[in-house]
Amino acid sequence: MRTIRQLGHNAVLVEDEAGGQRVALGKGIGFSAKPGSELTPDAVEQWFSVTSPAELERVNAMVASLPLDMLVLATTITARANQMLTAKVSPSAVVPIADHLHLAIPRASGAREEHPLQWEVQQLYPEEYEVGRSALALVEESTGVRLPESEAVALALHIITATIEAEGVRTTIAVTRLISELLDLVSATAGREVREDTMATSRFVSHLRYLFLRLNRPEVATTSVSGVLAALIQEQPDAYQTALRLAYLIESRISLRVSEEEVAYLTIHVARLLGAS
Repeated sequence: MRTIRQLGHNAVLVEDEAGGQRVALGKGIGFSAKPGSELTPDAVEQWFSVTSPAELERVNAMVASLPLDMLVLATTITARANQMLTAKVSPSAVVPIADHLHLAIPRASGAREEHPLQWEVQQLYPEEYEVGRSALALVEESTGVRLPESEAVALALHIITATIEAEGVRTTIAVTRLISELLDLVSATAGREVREDTMATSRFVSHLRYLFLRLNRPEVATTSVSGVLAALIQEQPDAYQTALRLAYLIESRISLRVSEEEVAYLTIHVARLLGAS
């Protein structure tokens, strides 16, 4: 590996045997790095491939702003996620996970409140939640700090978001537009503008984002909710009718069937939105 230039005390940009560029991370490897010198692979703790100047700028900023041990740990968590999940996790997950851990670890002894999306993530994304729980074990093994269970949810959300992003910018834009349409539909049903700053709206939007991911992953098993749905139809008829309209709009836009299970979850969220002030 030939050194191109130093990026910081703990990072250097190198040229590999194939002529490509990679960023090598390792404690103190940047101190003695000189352009043209050979880099000893044994000193490297983590590699990042670089395919464009923009990506190099991103990695450079990441190296400068976050501790090396957090970057290495976040990379390990992302690699574990790719081993455990069918969907590919974007490398973009590394930076937000490292940043999250950098803030979460020092405050680990504080209050351990349940994450507001605990139920949704556990029920709708059990595999990603298990990745989050596995990440807690990796954090404890690496730092000696046991993060609260709520952090498993927070880390799972980073993984889910990175999975959605991996599908591309065009998909993200289409999803954003559709979510806006769905919120407009709920507002029309409620006869008032649905406030965007409420927890109910935040949960609804998060649910919709993950719903679109699930609809594109038919291998995800669904469970029977016939009894639950029957109860919801009786208890929340307005919310159920709105959920059916939402399902129809989703199906007409992306040509994928919305199951009874998804309609039940939509009904629960719509009921919360219709009840929010």
